[in-house]
This record gives sequence, C-alpha cells and structure tokens, in this order.
Amino acid sequence: MTGVVVDLTRSFARLGRTVPTGIDRVEAGLHAAIGRLPIYRGAVVRSGRSAWHLPPSSEGVGLPSAAPSMDLPARMQPWRDAYRRRAETALRRSHGHPQGLASAAQGERGTWLLSAGHNVPAEADLAAWRSAGGRFAAIVHDLIPLTHPHYCRARPTRAFGNAMTRVARHADLVAHFTPTGLQKWRDRFAVPDGQIHIVTPMGATDLPVISADRSAERSFLMVGTVEPRKGHDRMVALWPRLDPSAVLTVIGTRGWANPALLERLGSGDPRIRFKPDADDRELAHAYATSTALLFPSRAEGYGLPVMEARRCGLPVICSALPELHDLHGDALIYCETEDDWVRAIDAVSPRPAPVHWPGWDEAVGPLLDAMSRC
Repeated sequence: MTGVVVDLTRSFARLGRTVPTGIDRVEAGLHAAIGRLPIYRGAVVRSGRSAWHLPPSSEGVGLPSAAPSMDLPARMQPWRDAYRRRAETALRRSHGHPQGLASAAQGERGTWLLSAGHNVPAEADLAAWRSAGGRFAAIVHDLIPLTHPHYCRARPTRAFGNAMTRVARHADLVAHFTPTGLQKWRDRFAVPDGQIHIVTPMGATDLPVISADRSAERSFLMVGTVEPRKGHDRMVALWPRLDPSAVLTVIGTRGWANPALLERLGSGDPRIRFKPDADDRELAHAYATSTALLFPSRAEGYGLPVMEARRCGLPVICSALPELHDLHGDALIYCETEDDWVRAIDAVSPRPAPVHWPGWDEAVGPLLDAMSRC
C-alpha cells in the first residue's frame, strides 16, 4: 500500500475549543493511529483553496498553537475568527505559505487522502488531487443534516449536502460505522462503478482511567452537545415524575436553538446539574460514578457516549435507534415513550461488567486493508 495523508482541516478549524465533539475525537484518534505506521505521509490543513502539508517527523505531527500575534495576511482578514488567524500565522511561520492540495502527495502516485471529519475539499481540489494520481477516502459518520434537516441549521445543512455530493463523485472508498449508515447512503446517493463502501469499526475514545466508587446518590448522566436532536428536553420534561433522589448531570457544550432549555439547565435546580465546560477527566469520573447513561437522542450516526459508557461498565438507557441496535444489540435498554423512560430509570439494574472496545490502533486495520485492496 502507498502512503496516507490525513486531512486535519476540521481539527485545525476547532483549535481553541476546550471540549471536543465525537467527530473531533474520531479524527484525532484515527490520525494518531495512522501516524504510528510506516505508510503515514503527514497531514494537510486547508484554508480556502490552499493547503499546508505537515510532513511526518520523529515527534509526529501536531497542530500548532496560535501565534501570539498575527502576520500581515491574517491582519488583512479582520472578519475571520481571531484564533484561527493566529493559528494560520503560526503555520506560515513554521511551514511557509500554503500551496495546492495536490502538493501533499509529494509526487508519490497512489497516495491516499483520508478525510475523517466531514470537512471535504472543494471540487476543483479533489479533481487536481485525482489528476496527480492521488486517491481519496472519506469516513461518513452520518447523514443527519440530510435525513433530519429540521434538527440542523440551514447554512451548515447546505454545506454538508454539497460536501457529501463531492464524496459521492470523487471518493474511491467511503467508510461507514454501521450497516444502517451504509444503507442510508445507498438510499440517497448513486454508487458509481469502482467506488467501494465498507462498514468499519470505531476505535475507543482515549479517556483517562479513573478509579472511583459509584456515587451513593442516584446520579444519571447525559453526554452530548445541547441541541434539539439530542433529546435533553425529553429528560428535563420527565424529571419531575421521577423519585426526588434522582439527579441528572448534563455534560456537553451549549449548542443552538435551545435558549429556554439552556436557561432551565442553568437555573440552579439541585436535581439538574449542567457542566458545559467539563474536561476529559471530569467526563471519565462521571462515567465511573454515575448510575446510568441516558441517551434520548432523536437521530445518531454512532452514539459515541454509548460506547464510552459501556467501556466503563455503565448501564445505558437510550432511544430505540437502528444504529444503536446495529452496534450494541440487546445490551442496551431501549425506550420509545415517556412512560418507558420513567420505568427504565426507576428500575435501572446494577452496573454490568465493563466491555472491551478496541482502540484505534486495532480498529484502523479494516479501513487500511480496504484501502490497500482498492
């Protein structure tokens, strides 16, 4: 197999944000695993139609910290995010000015560009990459902006649809995390001759290992950005029906379109605790000490917190989504109505044994095997 260049444009765009999303964690874990292999040819970071190639080194490839001051190109774009402009300044100072995406192949025909963050290069850039002999693989986490647009903002939904159209046209290999996800793709996009689609495993999140006793209180955990599709409103609405000893802890950044819910979460109610800035250590501690994970999402591509909870031996009560059935079978407690949720929360069983989930060093194998056969 020839080399692999990992597209880190999404990770770069999110520099300075304290709490990573599930897709952020996937991109970081996948990059770290491939970065330890001989096939690794570095990373690319794109800005508009230009791209920096960050070649591998003995220290690996890490994204730069933002420069303390901006250079002239950054100062000439005052409408853009200041942190992003200082980070691009740091890239120019360490790697020079960006070039075309195809330059990252370094003349090695057959080099793969791997996009894992739904941040897909422009049509012309992909065409130039292919013309230079490069190959393109994309991981599609979900199609939620297309299948459930009412849970998403209009402008990002249009951008997402355009990005997935480029994947459909240009990708040699498209990887999905569930059979349901693969079927949803086939229901929406034609699969051209020669394009390969696979279902590949998700690597485990690299959270800190916490040794802690389970909390004496009945503490239930929700993990995920506070936005309409995640179902926080469902739990807040039914919480008064539960035993007064039940406490709900919500870990997740503030999302959009939920001002009333955000106000409710931040109201100081002792039975509902909101931690929007929790770091990985606090998240791991919550998994280790809670009574159960509640996952009332209305749509998911994978549901990373469910995997994280099972690795910690935490019972999971969740919506009856087909993607969760694909991944976890009968290991979860599925709910459809509010009465289902109340009964499940009141009767939650003791913690099961932790489940082994392969890390990215192991999980990346099927993806790389498929790339080598293309």
